[in-house]
Amino acid sequence: MSGSSDPATPGDPETPTDPVDREPALVDREPVDGDPAPGRFESGPEGTDSVDPVLTGDQLRSMGRWMFARGLLGFAFGMATVFWPRDILANATQLTLGVQTVDWVIIAYLALSAVLLVLAARRAPQPVRTALLGQAVVVVPAVVFLLIADTPPQLRAAVCIWAILHGALELWIHRTLRAAPMASDHLIAAACHLLLGVILAFGSDMGALTIFGFAGAAVVIASVLYMVGGYSRVARARA
Repeated sequence: MSGSSDPATPGDPETPTDPVDREPALVDREPVDGDPAPGRFESGPEGTDSVDPVLTGDQLRSMGRWMFARGLLGFAFGMATVFWPRDILANATQLTLGVQTVDWVIIAYLALSAVLLVLAARRAPQPVRTALLGQAVVVVPAVVFLLIADTPPQLRAAVCIWAILHGALELWIHRTLRAAPMASDHLIAAACHLLLGVILAFGSDMGALTIFGFAGAAVVIASVLYMVGGYSRVARARA
């Protein structure tokens, strides 16, 4: 009957019969340049290409630079704990260091570290930003306790509490970035600070010089990881 529309037949030129013509989006093809690699995020705006499963290129570069800066600061603090002049008691084998001297050196390190943490948090992704700011915040009570500490037990308690809280927050960063390359840097740094906290918690007979030495050793190990890891992150972001 005229005016009626017959159902499309396979021979109708307007109805493609080949599945390749009908659903081109489902056709398998060889990858070409510019396609996102399997398991990677697709590129976003310029400068924000995802170069690992968690961080964008800009975030990875920024985190690497601030990690390297924190590593330099911590390494300088560690060298200070090694070469700071000691007070000689009876002979050259009996050395000591005043509590006030240790207080001010650690306060200087913690204050500068807090500044770097705040600056690093500005470009970090949200979960990492919270942990970095938390590490900066725990510096405040540590500095207050160090300012009033005038005996080795008080000094030991202040450093112990700071080390445990800092290490716990570093574990949080590792948990957040565990899918990212080089996330083990944060795990090892957390272990160094937590181990320092445990050692100080049970070191009831420690003097100021011993506390100074253990703190410097833990910070140096973590700082070397920060410097190597920071440089590696910047290099990866440039690749």
